[in-house]
Amino acid sequence: MKTTKTKTVETVRDYQPGEKVLRAARKVLATYTLVIEPDDELGCIGWAKEFPTVFADGPTPEECVASLKFSLESALSAMLEEGLELPRPISEAKRTQQVNIRLTPYEKQLLTRESAKRGFRGVSDLIRAQTIDKLVAS
Repeated sequence: MKTTKTKTVETVRDYQPGEKVLRAARKVLATYTLVIEPDDELGCIGWAKEFPTVFADGPTPEECVASLKFSLESALSAMLEEGLELPRPISEAKRTQQVNIRLTPYEKQLLTRESAKRGFRGVSDLIRAQTIDKLVAS
């Protein structure tokens, strides 16, 4: 039986994307929805709804946003250079999945009335918006 040794090579470099790549990353970033929340230890913590795996923090909301934008620009630039697909803005995402829930006539009436009162197109939009907002806040 023959064994082969492998050699691991680490390359360390300061990431410096080209100006064209950086402009493209910034253009995509401008379409993202940033979420900034207070944090007892860090001041503020932030992420983009479209890219929830990239986080940043800062002592103030402004510093958190600046740090988050830098982190997202770096991640998006690296993805562009590697030819990877970027996360699409939430506004462009097509809703293709469906979930059905059963309601009593009274529950449906309440939700229909509340949907109209809040300016939603229908019960589905109200339920989706309220549920997602609650999940993001927790």
